[in-house]
Amino acid sequence: IFSIWQANAGDLIEYINTGKALAIISGIFVSVAVAFIVGSSVMYITRIIFSFKYKRTFKFFGALWGGFALTAMTYFIVFKGLKNSPIVATDFLNLVESNML
Repeated sequence: IFSIWQANAGDLIEYINTGKALAIISGIFVSVAVAFIVGSSVMYITRIIFSFKYKRTFKFFGALWGGFALTAMTYFIVFKGLKNSPIVATDFLNLVESNML
């Protein structure tokens, strides 16, 4: 700490891994951009499907769309969240992975 305190601002670059920091920052920006584009496209397609004569189309596609959405959310919340959880035993994770369709 004392060597950094007395060093010039130019010497500070030696202590900061700028390549790794830029990789992390660019990864955050790319993930935000991808999430925005995918979310916007899903919303656009959903609005096209359900906006014209929505009572008629919602009767046919509403249950399918709702079932698909709930299944996808449950899959990502439960199964993807369980993999990184420290409170779940590995035997249970192996059981879940072996019995998934």
